[in-house]
Order: sequence, then C-alpha cells, then structure tokens
Amino acid sequence: MQGPSVRWRHDGRLLLADDDTLLRFHVADHNNLLNKAAADADLYGSVLAHLGQEPRWEALVLSTYAPGTAEEHRELHEAWRSRRFVEARVGELREHDVPVWPTATFIDGVPDPFNHIHFDVVAAVGAGLVPPALHPQTSGNKLERRQARAQLAALIDPVLVLFSDQQQAL
Repeated sequence: MQGPSVRWRHDGRLLLADDDTLLRFHVADHNNLLNKAAADADLYGSVLAHLGQEPRWEALVLSTYAPGTAEEHRELHEAWRSRRFVEARVGELREHDVPVWPTATFIDGVPDPFNHIHFDVVAAVGAGLVPPALHPQTSGNKLERRQARAQLAALIDPVLVLFSDQQQAL
C-alpha cells in the first residue's frame, strides 16, 4: 500500500497569475483540520525539493481548489453538496506573504479527481513543525494531543482567518 502522496503540479494552471482568483477551502472541524495537517505534513518532500528547500522538512498546508469554469464550479458543488466552505483571493494571500503551491494529491497512486484545480496554501514550512503527540507513529495522550493542536493552531490559524465564510452556493 502506497498511502497518500503529494506532487508539484507542473501544469500549474495560470489562474494563480490573477490576484482575483478565488481559492476555496472546505471547512472541517478545527481539531480534524489540525490532525489532518499534522498527518500530511511529511508528504511534501518532493515539492520542497522542487522548490529548492530541504526535502526532510514538514509543510503545514490548507488544501484548496480554484474552480475557473462553470463546469468546474458545478463538479465541485456536487462533490461538496452539503459542506460549508471559505474563500480567499490569491492577491490577499500574496499580500500576507502566504505561498500558494499548485499540487496534485494521490491516495495509493490514484489521483484526486480535482487535481487540475488543486492548490496548497502554505501556513508553515520547516523542521519539527508537528509535535510528537500528533505524529501517527508516536501519538500522545489526550492532553498532549490538545497541547500539540494548540501549537499547530498558532501556525495555521493566522492563514485560516484570511479566508471568509461563504453561504451562497458554489
């Protein structure tokens, strides 16, 4: 079993050249969001190497989508039928020096059906970002996990607040 993986997307959709491009992020339970970010933090080695950074570092990201066509909006709406989402403009993220990476995600080698519009919004990159209590191999007790999520929230929440709540349909 290969598990999850992430790769740089060389087709890199030129939508990101436009500061008005909207990136959509599915809002999950905050603890689940932090747990997922921790679980995925070590998947970015090839992306970091592509960017000339240390491939052993971790990356804390928000997985977002940029539907550009009516068909992409419809498909994302169908996939997210009952989910709440938030949006941020690429320009606003750039104003706050928040990197946006065109990436593709895979589970056991199978690509996500929305890879062509997938972008990771980067909250932090570096060594040892994920506290041991949230590493899948060394999971801590309830208090240790709560404290570890608070550490991650301090890194992720300043980026998350740049996204605004959307009540209308996709």
